Amino acid sequence: MNKSQTIKREARSLLVLGLPLAGSQVAQFAVHTTDTLMLGWYSVLALAQVTLGAQILFIAFIATSGFAFAILPMVAKSMAEDDPLSARRATRMGLWLSTIAAGLLCLPMWSAAPILESMGQDAIVAEGAQDYLRIAGFGLWPALWGLVLRSYLSALEHTGVVLWISLGVLVANALINYALIFGYWDMPELGLQGAAIASVIAAGLSLLGFVVYIQRYFPEQEMFARFWRFDRLATAAVMRLALPISATALAESGLFAASAFMMGWLGHLELAAHGIVLQLAALSFMVHLGCHRRARFWLARPSRAAIGRPYNAPPQSLWGFQPWQLWLQLSSFWPRPIC
Repeated sequence: MNKSQTIKREARSLLVLGLPLAGSQVAQFAVHTTDTLMLGWYSVLALAQVTLGAQILFIAFIATSGFAFAILPMVAKSMAEDDPLSARRATRMGLWLSTIAAGLLCLPMWSAAPILESMGQDAIVAEGAQDYLRIAGFGLWPALWGLVLRSYLSALEHTGVVLWISLGVLVANALINYALIFGYWDMPELGLQGAAIASVIAAGLSLLGFVVYIQRYFPEQEMFARFWRFDRLATAAVMRLALPISATALAESGLFAASAFMMGWLGHLELAAHGIVLQLAALSFMVHLGCHRRARFWLARPSRAAIGRPYNAPPQSLWGFQPWQLWLQLSSFWPRPIC
């Protein structure tokens, strides 16, 4: 295959795998953006409270997301080696570890108000953030499981269904938010608690969609067969890859969370405004992050002919990082207000 054909093949792969991953990443994050926008219409104080609570939830999610991100290259490599058993074991242990991590983080989220007040946050804002977390925290487990199964499907190159499920959940979350935050359609007006309930339901719907799809279209994988069986080697392999990923993501994302806490020292109005700006900035980054996942899959899955030999990724594997730099630049200089 000559260089021109290779470039065409990689460009086609970028569109087939990269765009659905980027779209699903944007749709998934847009669920939180929808919460921010609707709460901004409802109450500035409620928006400030949810901005603070969402930062705690986001830190918990990022700190434990390494178990899901580690699954993608492990499953891609196992499937390239015709070893679906190892892929299933790694995914199962990823689900186990995500469950344990979500359980351990429930207690600090349940008692978030004293922690936030000790960090200098306003007592009223901290109490509202705690009310939000006591409901939204229950969505951490289905969100982490959904992320693990999304990585599994992405490794199998079934990125289209990931996109459609994410878009469906986005629409459902917007409708539930609209009903529960404002009290429309004969529903109770719950404000920030309604946004928390909608987030939990959205996480559950996403997980349900992935489980149903895997069970229907990959019954031979027996994903949940002998799920109770602990696998020491698979657990060690997942943790060896997941812990550095989580630590790196936490170090990067912690900077943004710290900025939100600092804005809380200035007042709830400043905190609410910061929450809107942070959501829009992060949303623009999701395109790049989705294609980064595509590049990581490409690097983890060499051709069958290359298995057992040293593998050098060609320069085209960097395409997952390069085409979206322009997007980041343009989205930073949007010519008119969008919120």
